[in-house]
Amino acid sequence: DAGRMNRVPHHVHQPLHATTMYSPEFPHGDRGGNSFKLEKHGEIDELHALWDSVVEAYAGDWKQPLNEADLTAVETASKDIRTTFPRGRLFLTSQDPHQWAKESHEASAEFVYKNIQEGAWPAPQYIKIGQMLAKERLAYGGYRLADTLMDLWGKDAEAEEVAKFLW
Repeated sequence: DAGRMNRVPHHVHQPLHATTMYSPEFPHGDRGGNSFKLEKHGEIDELHALWDSVVEAYAGDWKQPLNEADLTAVETASKDIRTTFPRGRLFLTSQDPHQWAKESHEASAEFVYKNIQEGAWPAPQYIKIGQMLAKERLAYGGYRLADTLMDLWGKDAEAEEVAKFLW
């Protein structure tokens, strides 16, 4: 259904939505970073929340319905991501959500859990690289969501206009 289609491309691209870390400290897993505590920084006190915040790339947490200021902030963030990661620069050939989850899992294994210590705030270099990775994952999710909606709605002028707004 459309509700499920909206959530799958968006959620599976956040690396911690596709993995959990097992270790002696987390023998049952860290629940996708939710149990991996960080030094509190604003509202963020665990790894999952850090990545949900696009590694602090954008100020604030946008609540729905969006007010005018939040809508402007979302539009600015979308433009920033699309400019930094234009469609033609990404490998968007896979239409398989399992492959998308695998990509996110690999991002977690290769970066998210590297050079970070539980109980501490990540170093500035981790934040900078993490923001770029999070934005790239959002770009993949946004383009794939737009493609999925175009497939569902067809490629008429109205659907293309909506897709432009999305990505």
